Amino acid sequence: PIYTVTTNPAGRQFTVDGVTYTAPQTFNWAPGSSYTLAVSSPQDGPTGTRYVYSSWSDGGAQTHTITVPSSSTTYTANFTTQYSLTTSVSPSEAGTVNPAGTGWYNSAQNVELSATANAGYGFSNWSGNLSGSANPTSITMNEPKNVMANFTQNQYTLTVSINPPNSGSVSKNPNKSTYVYGEQVTL
Repeated sequence: PIYTVTTNPAGRQFTVDGVTYTAPQTFNWAPGSSYTLAVSSPQDGPTGTRYVYSSWSDGGAQTHTITVPSSSTTYTANFTTQYSLTTSVSPSEAGTVNPAGTGWYNSAQNVELSATANAGYGFSNWSGNLSGSANPTSITMNEPKNVMANFTQNQYTLTVSINPPNSGSVSKNPNKSTYVYGEQVTL
């Protein structure tokens, strides 16, 4: 009989009695003999991709001992594919995004993103692997993703009036048509 140890997705690593193999591998084991099958988790894939152990086809634990049966058998270690989501804010002082930084999410998972502006800023739009200005919004994790929350600085006008009219004057320093939040103006 032929005994196969494989992984889903294929190409992940496993060990038999502590010796590392890349799936799939076939073995000519003697029926009735025992071997310990194991996988490490998570396992790195291409950049921004990793594989997290979920189950063995025979119901065994992540590390378990098998007794070889008399007929050909395949043992499959199943993994969940995860992708990284990296978020950032521009300009960095303008606000926050949730989730922040880099996180791992299961393939096909929808992740809700929200942006919160700091005082003097307003949320503008998303860029990178997400577009539009909906906030909150969601993104489907079907590959590694990078998303930036973009903010714009609020602009304010300062209108000066004199009462009664023509009874004096007021100057603004600096004298500009608009000012940003927190900017000092001398009258």
